[in-house]
Amino acid sequence: MIDTLDTLVIPFRAEGRWLLGVALGFIVFAVALHLDRRDLVQLRRQPRAAVLGLAGQWLLLPLLTVGLIALLSPPPGIAAGMLLVAACPGGSMSNYFCLQARGNVLLSVALTTVSTALAALTLPLIFSVGTTLLPALASTTDIPRVAFLPLLRDLAVILLMPLLLGLLVQSRLPLAARRMRRPLRRSAGALLVLFIALALLDQRTTLMALGGQLLPLLGLVVLHNGLALAGGYGLGALGGLAEAERRTLALETGLQNAGLGLVVAFTHFGGAGGMVVVVSLWGIWHLISGALVSWAWARRRPPPEET
Repeated sequence: MIDTLDTLVIPFRAEGRWLLGVALGFIVFAVALHLDRRDLVQLRRQPRAAVLGLAGQWLLLPLLTVGLIALLSPPPGIAAGMLLVAACPGGSMSNYFCLQARGNVLLSVALTTVSTALAALTLPLIFSVGTTLLPALASTTDIPRVAFLPLLRDLAVILLMPLLLGLLVQSRLPLAARRMRRPLRRSAGALLVLFIALALLDQRTTLMALGGQLLPLLGLVVLHNGLALAGGYGLGALGGLAEAERRTLALETGLQNAGLGLVVAFTHFGGAGGMVVVVSLWGIWHLISGALVSWAWARRRPPPEET
């Protein structure tokens, strides 16, 4: 059943892809307005937590994903979608859920900012290395080959330019930047959610035709996301971090920037059905899992000596 989905191509208008890129750039600009010396100080004060947090993003989740793909052998498009999710930087919603979960919010913001700032380089690199580690994916002709340099160029436009612009505003107009931070971030997140909802509505005929095929795929996404959350928490525990930092690492590893993944799937993989649906399901499910996990942790305060 999933094989049919894997060969599907989901069309998306060029203007829609452009608007999605603008929405993501808007979010990165809003995140950059929050970047100040406290983030760098936080990383210097907690180097072990920072290193483990970035290792969870760049090493642990991609390796868990490669292992899960090798174990379950999903069709190539589905596997490529899982790998693309794992290569994306942390999503900005992780900061909000971290606050609700009594985690370390400053560490969360710092990890999201650093992973987003370097995503133009790390996303294509992680995806390429992951593909190399999976012979079935490397040899398939069912999905287009991604060109490293064009992907790097597009990500630089989507991520680096708004990041630098945000840093410039933060540096030259700090008072205006402080006033714009919260409303811009909220409106940018709402814009992205609205855009994805409209895109799914536009593709409702295709999605309804898929019917029951989505259920086993949703199960795979739930398993993948659960491993990411548990892996991030376990990495923090193995590294001897306090409970608040363990929760932060779990949410940073389990909540990825699925909107960026959709842009890449549509612009560089021709709207390959398996990839688009996996990334979309992840983008919906990680909001549910993040809300559930943070709700559970909000009811259990970390030990006083660890806060």
